[in-house]
Amino acid sequence: MRTLYSLLDCEDHNISNEELRTLYFNLLRKVHPDRSGTKDFESFLAINKAWKVLSSPESRRLYDCWLREQIFRDNKELIGQEIFLSTRNLADFCLELCRCGGTYEELTLDKFNLVQDYILLDCSNCSLCLKVWKVETIL
Repeated sequence: MRTLYSLLDCEDHNISNEELRTLYFNLLRKVHPDRSGTKDFESFLAINKAWKVLSSPESRRLYDCWLREQIFRDNKELIGQEIFLSTRNLADFCLELCRCGGTYEELTLDKFNLVQDYILLDCSNCSLCLKVWKVETIL
């Protein structure tokens, strides 16, 4: 699972803010369109997004909680269904029904914006999850 930490080439989630800042600026020097000579704006924007979330203690704490939950769900490996969504068609996404008849938890735009590759949503009635792939990351 790709995370905001992995976007900054960080393996340790307990890294200090100063060390994270150093990683951010080192990466920024490599991928900045004005300095690198490439047109890789997506990497530049993704790195900035990661830094924006992880640089603030409050948003980093919330992201870490969300990430721990995603890793826990991922380790359960009880995927009932997989779907592919983009930000453009998220508004058309209605609540999916699990095969047990339960509903998966709601996918809000705020949650979807945290996703780097996929998110797992729990069923209200059973132990299955809905795996929602963020289309922009797999094309």
